Amino acid sequence: MKKEHFAGTYFKGIASDGFPFAIIQSHSSVSGDGLQLILKDASYDIEDPSSAIREGDRLTLNIHQGDLSIEGTLEIKEKHPLSHHAMGPFKIFSMQCCHEVFSMYHEVHGSLIVNGIEHFFNPGIGYCEGDSGLSFPSEYFWYNAIGTDYGVTLAYATIPFGPIKFRGLLGFINDGHKEYRLCTYTFAKVTSLTDNSITLKKGRYTFKATWEPFEGHPLRAPQDGKMDRTILESLIVPTSFELKKGKKTIFTKEACLASIEKMDREALKNKKAKI
Repeated sequence: MKKEHFAGTYFKGIASDGFPFAIIQSHSSVSGDGLQLILKDASYDIEDPSSAIREGDRLTLNIHQGDLSIEGTLEIKEKHPLSHHAMGPFKIFSMQCCHEVFSMYHEVHGSLIVNGIEHFFNPGIGYCEGDSGLSFPSEYFWYNAIGTDYGVTLAYATIPFGPIKFRGLLGFINDGHKEYRLCTYTFAKVTSLTDNSITLKKGRYTFKATWEPFEGHPLRAPQDGKMDRTILESLIVPTSFELKKGKKTIFTKEACLASIEKMDREALKNKKAKI
């Protein structure tokens, strides 16, 4: 790995009452350890990275910062990892950013007390992924939707590869019975990406997701190993999607919620993470 590098793990959870959150634990060779939190209405750059402790599949939070207070312990069970590495054959190369999915969906047990209100996971649901390398891609789109028995995650980005650049796709759909892999290395491609939809095709398979307009919350992201770039993410984007083989619909969900990250330079101008 290059001298300047980063590594980060993303944990997303949804409580039984619908309370959503995501924790990002990161380490940068330039910036050191970092911790960020995303809630329904805001994002936070947490000053004390040790206020989130991960021990295997157990996550303990003890965050007290400004008007934010979160305490509790959560445990991941019944994980559904990918059948093999997310990067496929590209894992052998030294990429600008290496992506991995640790669990497409899983149960989350425990509770969190957030500003005096306790949210129970009995069980809740969750998702977990990781990234490492030098920088996030210069342009990218990321989408994730989970339920008690399914998970969908997509990443579409501009990828530098030696002297060239190409548009790379990682798409994974688990309907609770089967994993569908729609990636550049499986000869899948994005046929359409608009402000409110994305369509992927691989042979006879077509996947389409649509979502409603949303405003993301700012997060720090890596650039040349340093966490000083800003991206936007929302955890509660109303969405629907379907996977078809030919004319037959084999998996669909309506009116669920998705997490989406996208590059939106205009929206970023007046956005700052809460301290």
